[in-house]
Amino acid sequence: DTLKWLKRSNAIYNHLGVVCQSEEYQLWDIEESMPSCKFERETLSKALMRTSPEACYLVDSFQFDDSDDVFILGGSKRKHGGCLRVLQLHKKKLKGYSSLIDQDMLKNQIVRAVCANPK
Repeated sequence: DTLKWLKRSNAIYNHLGVVCQSEEYQLWDIEESMPSCKFERETLSKALMRTSPEACYLVDSFQFDDSDDVFILGGSKRKHGGCLRVLQLHKKKLKGYSSLIDQDMLKNQIVRAVCANPK
């Protein structure tokens, strides 16, 4: 679904973040023929603190200028409320970074894009 150029270790854009149609996330080093890390929908739903992987979706990945870490925006849509959260990918591990919107606000909404402003 989305491709994003990312940089690591103050280099030029040498990585590619990919959100697949199956709601899987892959991080590719452009010098390699396989992803350097990937996370399936079930793993991402656990990181998003959701019990139903089928209700979870990914939006996109981004970086801040002063960090090598990759951030992934994802959420869930449920009849009784959803979530919108940012995950941090650090040393090939996912952890929660922030929760953006109250779940009641997401009952009928799906976020489709993200733009990070470092300031």
